[in-house]
Amino acid sequence: MDEGFRVMFCDRSLSSHSLVISSLGRRRIPKRGLGLQDSLDARCLKGWRNCRTGQPRGCRSGMILILVLALIAVLSFAALAVVRNLSTENRAFVYEADYLQLEQVLLSGVEYIKAFVEATAEEQEALGGPYDNPSRFERIAVTEPSGTKPVGYVSVRSFQGEGVHGPGEVYFGLESENAKLSLQAILLWEAQGVASAREALLNLPGMTEAVADSILDWVDPDENRRTFGAEADYYAGLRLPYRPRNDLPVALEELLLVRGVGRGQLLGGLSAGVPSGPFSVGREEARGERAQPWIRYLTPYSGERNVAADGSRRINLNDSDLTRLHQRLAEEFFSDLADFVIFFRQFGPDADSVNRRVKGELTGPGETLTPDFNQSGSVLFRSIFDCLGQVVAVDRQDGETVEIACPLTSDPDRLREFLPKWVDRTTTAEDPVIYGRINVLRAPREVLLAIPGMDSALVERILATARSGGLFHGERSRNLAWLYLEGVVTLEQLRQLGPFITTGGDIWSAEVVAEAPEGKRMALRARVTVDATRYPARQIYWKMMGEG
Repeated sequence: MDEGFRVMFCDRSLSSHSLVISSLGRRRIPKRGLGLQDSLDARCLKGWRNCRTGQPRGCRSGMILILVLALIAVLSFAALAVVRNLSTENRAFVYEADYLQLEQVLLSGVEYIKAFVEATAEEQEALGGPYDNPSRFERIAVTEPSGTKPVGYVSVRSFQGEGVHGPGEVYFGLESENAKLSLQAILLWEAQGVASAREALLNLPGMTEAVADSILDWVDPDENRRTFGAEADYYAGLRLPYRPRNDLPVALEELLLVRGVGRGQLLGGLSAGVPSGPFSVGREEARGERAQPWIRYLTPYSGERNVAADGSRRINLNDSDLTRLHQRLAEEFFSDLADFVIFFRQFGPDADSVNRRVKGELTGPGETLTPDFNQSGSVLFRSIFDCLGQVVAVDRQDGETVEIACPLTSDPDRLREFLPKWVDRTTTAEDPVIYGRINVLRAPREVLLAIPGMDSALVERILATARSGGLFHGERSRNLAWLYLEGVVTLEQLRQLGPFITTGGDIWSAEVVAEAPEGKRMALRARVTVDATRYPARQIYWKMMGEG
């Protein structure tokens, strides 16, 4: 070995003895115990080398530290994930609780509508009426049972189509289904021969003969295909065949199954809530005009309670018991009018006498006659206006004929006093519900034009009167008499239109909006229809419109 070179060997087995080999020679080094080991460890530390592994000292300690830090990081992320999951679940739980509570607020709004429409017409009017009444239908607080803390707010809003008050607008209140064209009514008009159901539907924007006939084939009870319609054979040939209902639809959306009916035409933007979106049709599209969807004009529901404004029973002018009829009329009105109604039921109107009365040849009513109640009443009232302005020719026992004019219309002062009461207190049927009549003060132009006997000039007069607001307050808003008293219609027009028109209705639709209390941004909306033709009122249509 070269001089000055030394080899140092350390081993765990030499804990107490060591050999030092030097180029200067060999000699045994006596045992020195732990002193030599300490010297060797010191040399190892001085060179930063581990005597056993030859690796840099401190490496193992660094790796352990890194592993510990990594483990802490993993555990931290795991804990964070657990906390986030718990937080998410907590928020979901709170949201679900708020959502369920808001659903109950929404249902409270429906019950509120039921309670309102169950009231009589007079009671509703005292509360501000069902239309455009923010004090009763805008942001009503729904509180806890204690009545102190609000859990939400509910609003009831509707859309009034163009043509009644001008441009279409949203208002807080209810929408009368009697202001729409009843599918049941147009079938009845057709069966009675007073109007064509197809022509009635063709008044709707964008309606064609093929679609009108297809709709009528869907709702009429027979299976005979109309000229341009579609019956079971057409629907059986579809990829997914089905049968037409041949009855009134449960909901108007069912008409989407009818051949040629599009969602935009029928519903527009109703899925987005009030107001509904318009759609373009035909020539109107070329002019850039827009039309409301058919759901604003058509309805499968229509009905009104056959009672007076105060909820009392009406007098049936077609009562088979003439003695009872005379007694009730005399008590409610006056005896001359009661006598005249009985004569009208027994003899009917005299056309020749009416012509002579127009010429001024008829002097007045005969006051000496009393009705013979043993004679049956063969003439029935078609509407309560049939006897107004009429003359009855009554044969006396001595063979003479006495002509009696209607005492209600022969005196202008008496007419203005009693005609509204006559309209309110009389009826032509015992049925508790009258179906299919159209509310002329709320209906849009397209619906008014579909009424049998209605012409465009009269429609414009009615719309102008409606826009002026003169017939939208108090008794005037619920009594057809004022259409005549204000010169909108003549007696002849009133007699002709009487079976088809009304100013009432007891089936109501609206969009109910439930809002969370302050501090929570959440709202739910639903479209609902309530039938109050019988007590208690019942919900007949429900459609969730989502959140918003």
